[in-house]
Amino acid sequence: MIGELSCRRARNATALFPDKGTVMATFLKRLHARRLAAALLLLAIPAFADAPATQPATSSVKRAGFMWKATSPTTTAYLVGSIHAASEDMYPLPPEMEQAFKDASVLVVELDITKVNQLAVSMKAMDLGMYKNGDTLDKHVPAETMEQIRTFCKDNGLPEVALSTMKPWMAGLTMAGVAMTKAGLDPGKGIDEHFLQEDQGKKVVELESADAQIQMLSSLTDAEQVSFLKMSNDDLKNMAGELKDLAVAWKVGDEKSMLKLLDESYDTDATAKSVGEKLVYSRNAAMAEKIGDLLKGKDKVFVVVGTAHLLGDRGVVALLKKQGLKIERVAMTLPTTQPAATSPAP
Repeated sequence: MIGELSCRRARNATALFPDKGTVMATFLKRLHARRLAAALLLLAIPAFADAPATQPATSSVKRAGFMWKATSPTTTAYLVGSIHAASEDMYPLPPEMEQAFKDASVLVVELDITKVNQLAVSMKAMDLGMYKNGDTLDKHVPAETMEQIRTFCKDNGLPEVALSTMKPWMAGLTMAGVAMTKAGLDPGKGIDEHFLQEDQGKKVVELESADAQIQMLSSLTDAEQVSFLKMSNDDLKNMAGELKDLAVAWKVGDEKSMLKLLDESYDTDATAKSVGEKLVYSRNAAMAEKIGDLLKGKDKVFVVVGTAHLLGDRGVVALLKKQGLKIERVAMTLPTTQPAATSPAP
């Protein structure tokens, strides 16, 4: 969550943590709750090591894309897998996706980051995500992980002291925000943000909230937090490049690679599996239930959630199938030409 906070926000945070003084205030001027929100939305994919790095050969290449059509007896919903932080070269989106959005009257997202109270989210995250009374991160994580964090800070111009009092989950999100910026990825250009900016007067429904996501992370046990941090940062030096590769996987609709990322991340040990249950699979079930309820109505629905939430035997698509809904993958094509200035407004 890197960006700019106002001086007022920096002063507020310094008052909460006076022992860090000027260093904390300077660091917080670079924080932005919008990127925290985007980092929160990346929870479903804590590791990026095996994402493919193959670009489509031409701008007119066919791609499977990450969009499904769900049909109930009363209405239709389109389910779009999102990349929550992207770049201009993700646009324009396939015409099939834009048309499905145009036809819908309800837009459903994980979190409406255009409506996030940035100051409140930042303060909440710091209150629940920072150690107090002299406690520090290095007392809670393995020495090897701490050394990775120090290297990451050095390579990215971050003061180590800024992360030193963060709890593991907060440190992981902060570094994810840094990596997003370094990779040239902007939450203002994320797929969900694109449609939120284009909402065309549609009703917007949130499946979650920033507050609930922060509470979920802060409720992880110490062991689960360390596992989350280690999964997120197994290869910190390459994280920026790997986030770019993740965007490529989205472009070409590479479901196999996306699933491989998810399966390998949460199948290493019992603690990792527990993290997966809390951060991914329990959320998938809750999302599927809410989307299923919307499909009992008559309004056409356009759903945008993180791609990883849709995939696999325990993903939202599979869970909706179990509800008896007809589900089909929608093939999509890249536009023949891609104008230079077609990205969504920041």
